[in-house]
Amino acid sequence: MEKTFYQDFFNAFKSHKLLTGNDLSSFEQSKGLTPAQIGALPMIICGPILRRVEPNAVSVWVVLKEPVVSLDLLIFNDNNGKISGNVLLKGTATPIAFGKHFHACLITAKPVSTDLLQENKSYLYDLDFGTQGSLKTPAIVGNGTVLTYLNYDLPALKLPPSDPAQLHLVHGSCRGIGCTGEDALVSLNALLTETWTKNRPQQLFLTGDQIYADEGTDITEHLTTVNGNILLAGFAANNIDTAWEEKIAGTEKKTVWPPDPSIGLGKRGDNRNEKGKNDREMRSYIHKHCGFTASTDQHVFTLAEFLATYLHTWSDTIWPAIYKNVPLKNALIGQIKEGYKPANTEGYWAYFFNIVNSHWTDIFEAQKLYNSNFTKVPTTEIPEILNAMKFPESDVYQTPTTSYFDDLMKKLGKKRDEIKNNQSAVESMTASIAKIKDIKDEFEHKAGWVTGLLRRMNFAQGLPLVRRALANISTYMMFDDHEVTDDWHLTREWVQRAYSLPMGRRVMQNALAAFAVCQAWGNNPERYTKDQPGGQFLDNLRAWIEKKCDDKPLEEKIANALKIPFKDEQIAKFQQIKKGEGLPAIFDNHLDWHFRLEYAKYEVIVLDGRTFRSFPGSLYSPAEHISRKAIDAQLPIGTTPK
Repeated sequence: MEKTFYQDFFNAFKSHKLLTGNDLSSFEQSKGLTPAQIGALPMIICGPILRRVEPNAVSVWVVLKEPVVSLDLLIFNDNNGKISGNVLLKGTATPIAFGKHFHACLITAKPVSTDLLQENKSYLYDLDFGTQGSLKTPAIVGNGTVLTYLNYDLPALKLPPSDPAQLHLVHGSCRGIGCTGEDALVSLNALLTETWTKNRPQQLFLTGDQIYADEGTDITEHLTTVNGNILLAGFAANNIDTAWEEKIAGTEKKTVWPPDPSIGLGKRGDNRNEKGKNDREMRSYIHKHCGFTASTDQHVFTLAEFLATYLHTWSDTIWPAIYKNVPLKNALIGQIKEGYKPANTEGYWAYFFNIVNSHWTDIFEAQKLYNSNFTKVPTTEIPEILNAMKFPESDVYQTPTTSYFDDLMKKLGKKRDEIKNNQSAVESMTASIAKIKDIKDEFEHKAGWVTGLLRRMNFAQGLPLVRRALANISTYMMFDDHEVTDDWHLTREWVQRAYSLPMGRRVMQNALAAFAVCQAWGNNPERYTKDQPGGQFLDNLRAWIEKKCDDKPLEEKIANALKIPFKDEQIAKFQQIKKGEGLPAIFDNHLDWHFRLEYAKYEVIVLDGRTFRSFPGSLYSPAEHISRKAIDAQLPIGTTPK
């Protein structure tokens, strides 16, 4: 596939000397997974994530890089981190091949006798890969990977206590790869470490925005696209380009991937006019062809991208090596905090000096227009520009700004007003202001590249601790809007617009398919057995991917399971929603997303507040998140409030 963006990215860092030597080589090799890198990956590329845990059932979710005939989940008594006695629960499953290198599996272990797991007691678990090894095998989990706490031999699980006063739950939401600050989920690892032998948390609830499909950057969009294609399609004969395609049957827009040039990487939300200038009055592809309202230049579209986004969010295995380079991250941060020094000819400040210096002629001419006596040279003026750089809240993970360009444009604008009768001078001032604005935009854009690199390095470097934590606490998940797109089902008008467009429907379908595989499956495993709608959905999704997403009967079954209108008459129903009505209930054997957990003295009820909405107000009024009908459908009989 075309890698124009990443090449521009690399060339900018190379020519402006942000990275040199081995660091530059490492960055050049980080465009996406290679056949050699795939071969070097451990068998488990995501997980294990401990999911639903009950006295009579334990479920664990993993993604493997290659197929295995079967996989066993074994549960043992915990004797201070050592296996005690025989297997208590056992389950066997065959991973589902959703792609060449994406084999997902939820294994549920059941009691081998009449004995059940006891409340508030710790147990060990292992995954048995037969002759290939287990969770103790480096080739299975990765060299240096630590999935256990204290001196434990294996990951552990703990059932909630019978006394609700001893219940220890953790709640989180809204976790994005590119967010500023620290990843709060990393702190769960510290909490588990501190409380492991005491009353450690028994359950984790992640209640929305586990991924941000609509708030990526050039970097993450590239990574998820390239790695997603490789995970699902593998490599073509040339070992460079992937053979992944995703088609929309029966529409004018035949292919989601490979993309039309107008929706290539970094252009899906691009509002640039024919002159290449940013124009917020224009309707971007995200808005025009998907009907979405996300204000971003990037958005996840394809099924491969959605699945890869989950793997990048929960596991460090497929992240390129440069993002896991702790010394490089610390060195860059050290340079930032040190500030600009003329002696710096390489690194962070040299990067910005060279960017500005490449536009020195335009900057000099602008200053001369304002002050004809201006005589400064780059070595004296550019340091003033760099010294004016500010980091919001003194946070190096936020994109810096500089007041220099804004001040210069204001001065030129003021002088232009003073000489408004001199047409020639006014035109020169106007042209110069436009050039300075372009320089400022480029400066901030390339500053964002560095900030984006640092943010993702910080995120990726915390993932081993996240992976460790998720392997040792029973985790339950529910979507909000960003798993699909910002403002998902916000108003009746939003629904009518987005569901009228083939691309809008396809992106929502891809989002929910990935949610089912990576989140919902583990919430209620019984819904995904072979004879249930979930099991049928998983098999249909596998077959559809096998046919490069170009099989209309299979897609119709998938869309129906996810409550996405597929037939013309279904689409029409979504356009005819009236005031006071909810999303049309027109699908058979569909998946339900809400679920509940029942214990002796407490229960947890997790409601779906997105696909059960109703619209009591005007076309543009906010939806009612949980309608009366939704309450009746999702709350068990006898607990519905009057």
